[in-house]
Amino acid sequence: EIKCGEEYWLEKKRKAYQIKLQTDYYHDCAQTMLHELAHVLQRNTSVIKPSKWMTAKKLDEHYCTKYAMTNDAEDFAESLMCWVAVRYQPKRMKDIDVMVISELMKNRINYFDDLNLNAHPLKIGSSY
Repeated sequence: EIKCGEEYWLEKKRKAYQIKLQTDYYHDCAQTMLHELAHVLQRNTSVIKPSKWMTAKKLDEHYCTKYAMTNDAEDFAESLMCWVAVRYQPKRMKDIDVMVISELMKNRINYFDDLNLNAHPLKIGSSY
């Protein structure tokens, strides 16, 4: 997608009237890339076992975002992003948000934990 290209940066700058820091733009782009990578992971690899994913999803009954509610593919991508957030970026979130996501999506979170994904250079519990 071109979201991380020049058009993305220019659009963000216009919207923010150049108030946001460059690191915020990087963060937005990284989120988009992670979301799209989750689609690739789900569709094009044998890492994801659909039956196990559907079981985790049914057991949770909650979604990470409203966008995740649109279909299974978006739920998977958004759930992966929430997993990264609570496992690797919890200090960037409010404690209550980490707790709520971890509890309401515990089966999805455990599903991703069990995959033993390498999130290099991120470290468990880090802030960057």
